[in-house]
Amino acid sequence: MSPRDTVRRVLRRLVLVLSVIILGMTALSLVSVLLIQQEVRQVTREITPMVDDSNLMRINVTDAQTSFQGFLVTRDQGFLDSYARHRAAFTESNDSFQERSAMIGKPEVAADFDAASTEWFELAEAEIARVQAGAEPSLVDSVDAFDVVTDAHAALVKDMSDIRQERRDRYTQLMSGLALATGLVGLGGLLITRGQSGLALRRLARPLQDLESVVSRHRQGSVDVRADTTAGATEVVAVATAFNELADENAELERARVRQLELYRATIKVASQLSSAPEEWDRACVTIRDGLGVDRLSLHEVTRHQHASLLTASPHSSLLDGVPGEDLAAALEHGRVLANDPEQVATGVPASLAAAAERHGVASWVLLPLAVPDNTFGVLCVARWETYRWPGGELDALDRFAGYLTTALAVRRMMTSMYDLDRQKSDFMATTSHELRTPLTSMAGYLELLEDGDFGPLNERQAQALGVVSRNAGRLRALIDDLLLLNRLDSGQASMHRRPVEVHEVISRVVESMHPVARNAQVDLRVGEVAQPAPVRADRDQLERALGNVVSNAIKFTNIGGQVRLSATVEEDLVLLECTDTGMGIPEADLAGLFTQFYRASNAQQGQVQGTGLGLAIVRKIAESHGGSVELASQEGVGTTVTLSLPLLDPATPEEPADG
Repeated sequence: MSPRDTVRRVLRRLVLVLSVIILGMTALSLVSVLLIQQEVRQVTREITPMVDDSNLMRINVTDAQTSFQGFLVTRDQGFLDSYARHRAAFTESNDSFQERSAMIGKPEVAADFDAASTEWFELAEAEIARVQAGAEPSLVDSVDAFDVVTDAHAALVKDMSDIRQERRDRYTQLMSGLALATGLVGLGGLLITRGQSGLALRRLARPLQDLESVVSRHRQGSVDVRADTTAGATEVVAVATAFNELADENAELERARVRQLELYRATIKVASQLSSAPEEWDRACVTIRDGLGVDRLSLHEVTRHQHASLLTASPHSSLLDGVPGEDLAAALEHGRVLANDPEQVATGVPASLAAAAERHGVASWVLLPLAVPDNTFGVLCVARWETYRWPGGELDALDRFAGYLTTALAVRRMMTSMYDLDRQKSDFMATTSHELRTPLTSMAGYLELLEDGDFGPLNERQAQALGVVSRNAGRLRALIDDLLLLNRLDSGQASMHRRPVEVHEVISRVVESMHPVARNAQVDLRVGEVAQPAPVRADRDQLERALGNVVSNAIKFTNIGGQVRLSATVEEDLVLLECTDTGMGIPEADLAGLFTQFYRASNAQQGQVQGTGLGLAIVRKIAESHGGSVELASQEGVGTTVTLSLPLLDPATPEEPADG
């Protein structure tokens, strides 16, 4: 295609033509503006001031005549002075008029008026001199001379009008000529622009419209349409060609995307299967194998000192039979093993692994490690019997599947380890608590015998020392009881005798038991609003223990003169047991860990308030074992509110047998 058909050349010609037209129109406009300004300037600065000067001369000569006649009649010197002033003003206006008329090339325009005015002034001044000499005044000659002045001024006005009209006629002719020139330039530019626009339309607009139509149809789903590459400017043809190539590539990418989406859905589908029972893993492997269309897919467990073993059932023998675990770990040390043909299969891997591939006729395969840092515990083996170049989409799918497998295996191992640790912890806690409780019971018995004097009388210091030992033994026994209870609650072995219980009865019993403690601590323990009836199905002793722990904590952390208040309300299907105190409160940073075993608030530790950090943990366990929950809200220096929420027992529900 000719270089003349490039977009650059077409647009450059069009822009050049338009630029010339615009410059021509601009030049004509500037000339017009300048000429108009010149005419306006000449009129405003020369013609109009001349008219003003002619009017001033007429006014001054008239005023001079009036003053002259007044002097002749009255012989008053004031009229003579006025005459002199007007005579001087007339001379000044006349000089200005003569100067301006010379500037416009019309010095003779006021010659008649000037001569007539001069003649009148000479007659008037001669008459004034004659009257001042004592003669009788006469107006005949001056009146006739003034009529000549009047006629001369009328002729001057007419001449000035003619000059103005001449200026207007010249201005009109000039503007007409400029308008005609502008029109001719515009018409010529229009014709030239039309021709260039037609060329641009043929070379640019229509091909681009056709290309836009093809792109629009392609966007709407007609992916098979292609652009015309035979018409248009060079660049338009190049764009159409590039679009066609891009459309072909997109079609190929779309096929790959659909394939990748199918594989993605398959891997997402098996993710839930891997989180289910181990027998579901077989179906997951079959799903991925069929989705990829491979000949063999198997999952193996790897240990350093054993051969690889299948983790899932397989109708075929394992491809990795006889391969030592350390060989697999070495092959997968740097990530997956990928081979597209038999030559690649046999290279870069331990001899045992290459022999296994040859034995089973593997022509291409992918081995993916199932590993966490520093620990490879499994391998996913995917194989084909023919040479195959693995696409990126299939490798991505295998990486995702391997990731799911790794997570599932790691979680299974971790859960098994956690169950073992939890069981060991429970056994340790039960054994330790039991072994501590037995000698502690014996010690407590002997302490009672000593305090009762069964081994002889005690002096005051001995009694005080035994009292300290007895109190600390009691604290230790309470700690062991709490540990045993927590262990039973965690393991589900705690004895529960649930039956309908009225909440107000539980509150009464707790207040009754805690009242001496509150009195000794000089804390006001009160009962607020208590809804009745408010039945719950609960183990009375456990519920009293939970509420007692809450009230005990409230009293312990409330200063002398403070208040602890208990209330119970019903909201929808819940009974809310609320304990509010005016104690020291809990720092906001400590709230999250309060229900953790052995956790104590920082201000309680700083204040050396005794406690084990198990009370609230027991409260939460008891509440949850009853299908309820516990919440705590506190503000340091203001107080704390603990709320136990328990399911309300529907009276219409048949009573269930007590569980134990």
